[in-house]
Amino acid sequence: MTKWRSFNNRFFPLMAQQMMRKVRSTGPLDADIMAIGEAPGEVEERFGYVFAGPSGEELNRLFAHAGIARRKVRIRNVLDFRPEGNRDPLPAEIEAARPGLWAEIARVKPKVIITIGRFATHEFLPPYPMEYCQGLVFKHERGFKVYPVFHPAYALRKPSIFVPLYEAFAKLKAVRNGKVEPWKAGSAGRYRPMRANDCLASPALALDTEGTPERPWGLSWSSAPGEGYAVRAGDVHNIGRVQALIDQAKTIYLHESLGDLETLASLGITVPPSKITDSLILAFLLGATAGSQTEGESRIDRKALGLKILGFRLAGLLLRTFKEVMAPLDADALRAWIDHRLTRKTDPKFAKALARAYASADPRASLARSKFTKDLEIPALTIPWCDEMIQYACMDADTTRRIAPMLAARVQDAGLGPTAELDHGVIPLVSMMQAHGLLTDTKRLLAIQSDMLQAEEMIEARIGTHAWEHFNPRAHEQVEHLLFDWLDLPPVKYSRKTGRRSTDEKVMARLAHPVVDDLLRLRQLQKLRGTYVEALL
Repeated sequence: MTKWRSFNNRFFPLMAQQMMRKVRSTGPLDADIMAIGEAPGEVEERFGYVFAGPSGEELNRLFAHAGIARRKVRIRNVLDFRPEGNRDPLPAEIEAARPGLWAEIARVKPKVIITIGRFATHEFLPPYPMEYCQGLVFKHERGFKVYPVFHPAYALRKPSIFVPLYEAFAKLKAVRNGKVEPWKAGSAGRYRPMRANDCLASPALALDTEGTPERPWGLSWSSAPGEGYAVRAGDVHNIGRVQALIDQAKTIYLHESLGDLETLASLGITVPPSKITDSLILAFLLGATAGSQTEGESRIDRKALGLKILGFRLAGLLLRTFKEVMAPLDADALRAWIDHRLTRKTDPKFAKALARAYASADPRASLARSKFTKDLEIPALTIPWCDEMIQYACMDADTTRRIAPMLAARVQDAGLGPTAELDHGVIPLVSMMQAHGLLTDTKRLLAIQSDMLQAEEMIEARIGTHAWEHFNPRAHEQVEHLLFDWLDLPPVKYSRKTGRRSTDEKVMARLAHPVVDDLLRLRQLQKLRGTYVEALL
């Protein structure tokens, strides 16, 4: 039965594929550049060639931005047939299409292959996240260069992606002509716990912390690229020696210093603000994700400023996430706890729930879902002092030590040095506010609250002249009835879940009526009052 099911999983998607219309490649067979997408969509299937429709029009604009005519690029997809319902390609479908894909690559012999989207990229590279590798050049073992970019369809859904996508295409000619250095994988350094006889004074020191100010695990530090040392919370002697290193150093590198300073303080570590260089601030000023000093840097979102992405793009380091490291350690700890509980409880339902959690890949989530274990005092997540965590923590400090000087040099080259100084100058003030709160003038806030409530009452009175008695402008159902039934305004959007006519701000902004302006102003005042006034009272 298992073999038959496996055969069905491979055979029937392929058979269905043959019933669909094949989508052909476009462009010359002697092109220097080849672009490979993921799979045809509905429009491509209808027209019979790759990248038709909105994503194809966007691809045309991207090539025009690069100064390269689309007709000179050989373009195809990994799959020749559209997956049913525009779903993601199945592994069996990719495997079946692979011989044709590579035969065409061998025939074209391109210098550069642009991989458009995740599935095309992972056909040529390890499964790196697209945010990591987008716009970087990779040298393939078969001689050509691989140049991953976001899919235009993704950019159409998420407009912030357009900036890095257009910047990537702006470099396309330079990539083709070999003027952009390929990405090189970096190697992890030498990481271990700090020892009593270590004497590693350095003019520049990178620090990182794990845990929270209430429950600090410890800290890691790096005095030179490729080195990392960990100090456990409670190790008074070595914490004192780290403080001495900080006092001697001229520069202290931190990534997201506001998150680390509070934890460092709980460990007994003080970092003079004048010595801090925050690589997060530098990356924000540059918008650094593209890893190119000359072509400009990309702004995606706050995630793009994370240490792991920057470490990959700038230093060639593939860092594991905290969850990847901690999940198996936490699972082992919980399974040991479950073993202990099972020896003390005999209730069958309770035992079954514990056994199910024990066998689960995520015991903590399984325990949280079970109604039989909800009253148990499940152990909190505890970060163990073990080699896995020491390696993880030290690599963060080492990565900060590697990338911070690169970013600092680029900030200076870009003429952003004075701006960086201003931004770093705010760190002590914000850190103090985080630690001690913010003094507020209660009387003044109460007066502002009173003024805002009066303004809201006046707006509600005006709205009431267009509505029925006892109308409640805070009730979305009543607002919907007022706008689209009572005032007969045209509906703009319907909710997918409920089918009701939408009354969100973007929809209402498209409606022309005085009562709509008052409703939007009322919502704005209510939000400001709740968020910035009453939250401080």
